[in-house]
Amino acid sequence: MKKIYALATILIIIYCTALPIICMGKGQGVSDTDQPIKKPSATAEKNNRIVRILDEESGKITEMSVDDYIFGVVAAEMPASYCDEALKAQTVASFTYMLYRKNERVDLDYDVIASSSRDQAFITREEARKKWGDNADKYTEKIEKAMASVKDYVMVDDDGKPILAAYHNISSGKTESALTVWGKDYYYLQPVESLGDLTASKYISEVSFTADELLKKLSLPETDLSNSKWISGIKTSESGTVTEISICGKKFTGAKIRSLLGLKSSVFTVTFSDDSFKFRVQGHGHGVGMSQFGANYLARQNYSYIEILSWYYTNCKMVRYTAK
Repeated sequence: MKKIYALATILIIIYCTALPIICMGKGQGVSDTDQPIKKPSATAEKNNRIVRILDEESGKITEMSVDDYIFGVVAAEMPASYCDEALKAQTVASFTYMLYRKNERVDLDYDVIASSSRDQAFITREEARKKWGDNADKYTEKIEKAMASVKDYVMVDDDGKPILAAYHNISSGKTESALTVWGKDYYYLQPVESLGDLTASKYISEVSFTADELLKKLSLPETDLSNSKWISGIKTSESGTVTEISICGKKFTGAKIRSLLGLKSSVFTVTFSDDSFKFRVQGHGHGVGMSQFGANYLARQNYSYIEILSWYYTNCKMVRYTAK
């Protein structure tokens, strides 16, 4: 592990030396001297500082301040023990993601869904304090401080609109393109190296299934094929995501297999031995956008939140958000 860590450190430094210090790709970077373009009206400011959150299970929609919502997202999505610069990067990503969804749902009665699989995970301040236990005061202050330092900073595309600031837990060592995962291309969601993820303790996960379990979970009929010939036709992307796999002659995407089998990610290999199929999985999450573990790894190497966001979201501008 020490050799892997050392190699990852050397390689990531090589890859990251080209990161811009004050710019995000082609765009204007953030500095303390940036000023809002125009102060919004009181009505517009009020409407844009409120977010409507849908709980899909109950169907209940809750309104709350944007600040309370972003606090709850950061508290739910990223360990509060992470470095300050990683928490700042998460704050900007979460705020940007929220604005992207709000823009999509202007005709709906909600803005975001309280779900990591649909939008972003969210917990209340009370739930966060319970989660943190004796560290509640320290972690609350830590996240609030990170939020205050990047308040209203948002990543925008070439048209000045908030980007789809996707993020995930741990990459395979290289993030994935949105085109591969979701079938839609975004110029700022392209594969980038994230070698720090190789040092994560949860980088590798394994799960095994008997032949009967696999057939049942994949809704496949019994087959005359020998078990060793069940798996064939595996195709992967450059980042390692399984894009196609045949099991007993039926084709699946890696994402579908991940969903049906409850795998941590769609980057996996499968072998058959001891009467069971073993899936060896790399990373955790869909792999698109910012790796949260990778962000913390970079923060530990003294990279700023601007540099971290610049690395994972290519060629985006960062501006101060103003209500319209």
